[in-house]
Amino acid sequence: MRPKPYPPEKRAFLSERPGEVLEFIKDIPQNQIRNVALKLPPVTHGFRRGQPPELQQRVRQFVAGIRRWTDKEWDLFQEIWLLWIRCNPELDAVLAQYDNAADFEGEALTPANSSLDIGCFDLLIQASQEWKVSRETIQRFYTFGYFLTDERIEQTIRQARPQADFQLLRELTVLNNQVQQIVDCQ
Repeated sequence: MRPKPYPPEKRAFLSERPGEVLEFIKDIPQNQIRNVALKLPPVTHGFRRGQPPELQQRVRQFVAGIRRWTDKEWDLFQEIWLLWIRCNPELDAVLAQYDNAADFEGEALTPANSSLDIGCFDLLIQASQEWKVSRETIQRFYTFGYFLTDERIEQTIRQARPQADFQLLRELTVLNNQVQQIVDCQ
């Protein structure tokens, strides 16, 4: 799946949520976000340049200026979004299978929420039903991606399995394995 530029409506939506944007970025492991943080302007006082606290401050300052971001900063945020996807290997594997190249054919770029974009969410719901991707992960993909608010997409996301179901399945699997070990010992 290839990403599209963030449309003005999505930029405005995210610009009103700097705290959520910062929390989203904090989901990315420090060793992964480091290369992106190094592209941001350094903090001039109070931090050792290039050290984790200084890089975290760079990210905080970057997000604090979200209302003034230029296309360059939005491109960098898209890079962060793609990094977040790579840090979620199950999501990344599903999206790697999805071909939205038709949206990039021709001279004009197809806008966000095309039929292919909506079809991507259908694929993610199928993956969720196969215990690969949780509703919360799909929701974050939607919220922080280039997609515009769309009731069709939101209805589709509600069909996904919640993270609590994934946790329950893991616990039941462990319990089943323990019971099997007990049975095997008798």
